[in-house]
Amino acid sequence: MLWESVAQRTHEIGIRLALDADPRDLMKLILGQALKLTGIGLVIARPCAVAISRAMAHLIFGVVSVDFAILGGFTSLLVLVALGAGYFPARRAMSVDPMVSQRSQTYLRLLLVLVTLSSSHERYFFEPSVIGRAINSGTS
Repeated sequence: MLWESVAQRTHEIGIRLALDADPRDLMKLILGQALKLTGIGLVIARPCAVAISRAMAHLIFGVVSVDFAILGGFTSLLVLVALGAGYFPARRAMSVDPMVSQRSQTYLRLLLVLVTLSSSHERYFFEPSVIGRAINSGTS
């Protein structure tokens, strides 16, 4: 999920890099997003885990109610996995060439314009001036 989010923001990251953003700030931005999602999950999951553990202790003889060492260990493991899951997309995003991200965005606009023009019932001649105006305006 995080990898897809970073891939969708490649254009934005390319613009930030072109405007001389510090790569460490981009790393903090993406890792912050990963940790925010993990934090939300932990805020929801930890109380549920404690409640289910206590319910199981009442239903099954010999089950320990809550083992906070195991709960803390799994929480730490989850945070480490989230950091790893955020690090690799962040490293990939920082290696993006700003010109490549701009070029890919221009190609996507051109494709959108061509699909829009070809889906209409009128016939258009694909002259460079018509396509150039459509790309610059973002509409057909």
